[in-house]
Amino acid sequence: MPHAARCTKSARFRALVARRTYLDPDPQWADRAPTLAGFPGYSDEDGTNILEKGIGANGEAIRPPMHIYHLKHEDAVAIIAYLRSLPSSPK
Repeated sequence: MPHAARCTKSARFRALVARRTYLDPDPQWADRAPTLAGFPGYSDEDGTNILEKGIGANGEAIRPPMHIYHLKHEDAVAIIAYLRSLPSSPK
């Protein structure tokens, strides 16, 4: 790429960054993502409620960005078994 094109691209990029607006976090979004490998801290019932009904372990509806699933019971059980089969990450 010629030097003039690189400078123009760089200037264009800087202008876009300068105009960028930052969004405040959406209070409806979950503030953390749970560990899924090994499915620690969740019972099978918690898992089926999450995957079949969209209800979290705390009894509240799960929040974005988590997608609310309406899976069949057999599919939810299979996913939970898979998550439990994954090695938990070391702390």
